[in-house]
Amino acid sequence: ETFHDDPLRVLRAIRFCVRLDFTLHNDIVQAAMSKRVHHSLHVKVSRERVGKELEGMLTGKHARPGCALDMIAELHLAGSVFAFPGSFPGDTGHVFGP
Repeated sequence: ETFHDDPLRVLRAIRFCVRLDFTLHNDIVQAAMSKRVHHSLHVKVSRERVGKELEGMLTGKHARPGCALDMIAELHLAGSVFAFPGSFPGDTGHVFGP
């Protein structure tokens, strides 16, 4: 429920996991792989905020971009993280205005 309420937490978990060389707990992995969480990440979080988390994963001290991208792929999050607004069912986001 926590990841559905604030889906950006999934990306933060990946960022901290990769930077600190941790392993995600299985409960977090299962929640992060939920289609409901993927949809929430896409429709509730602005592309700018997703971009900031990605930037944090891919750059800076202790960044391991390959590991971060692998984890995004393993959790089946790439479609949500790299999707265009309006590309999910029920997403009313518009790319060029209303």
